[in-house]
Amino acid sequence: MKGLTDQEKAAIYFHVMERCDDWRRIFSIAIGEERFNALSDKAKQSNSSRFKNSAKIQIFTQEVKRNQAALLQEEREKAINQVSRNETETTNRSKTRPDTNFLNRDEFLKFLNERANEATDNKELTDVLKMISDNLRFKDSDKDGENEQIKAYLPVLCDSCECYKRCKACSLSICPVEV
Repeated sequence: MKGLTDQEKAAIYFHVMERCDDWRRIFSIAIGEERFNALSDKAKQSNSSRFKNSAKIQIFTQEVKRNQAALLQEEREKAINQVSRNETETTNRSKTRPDTNFLNRDEFLKFLNERANEATDNKELTDVLKMISDNLRFKDSDKDGENEQIKAYLPVLCDSCECYKRCKACSLSICPVEV
């Protein structure tokens, strides 16, 4: 609004945004601290009241309040739209995908396959494909496990141990080689 200084505008914004009703404080912001402190107490009170009731201040205050209300309404509508959009997406997902038993490997692979086909992001697609790959390798390794050879080691007896034989043959009382 024309005719208002930046300090006066700041004072009105302070009044509206911070809900400050101390008009002496608002007036001190509008004219500056030094000028305000130079006034007598009676002049501070009367000038604050005159400032508050002036037409340009009243008009600007109403304009700022309308702008703030419009911004709040816009933010509310955005939030409501976001919530409704999230609910719609959740509902659509639950309608398109019946309950999946993730403990059943075939159902889990079917679910992963659907997710891979629906993926729009390369990162998401890569992650899903890694899960499918891991799961298929795990499934193949179960089949190979039946043919795998099991190795077992027999314990070594002292009579067949090379260290024991060497030490038994040694004639020294103190071993020169620590075992």
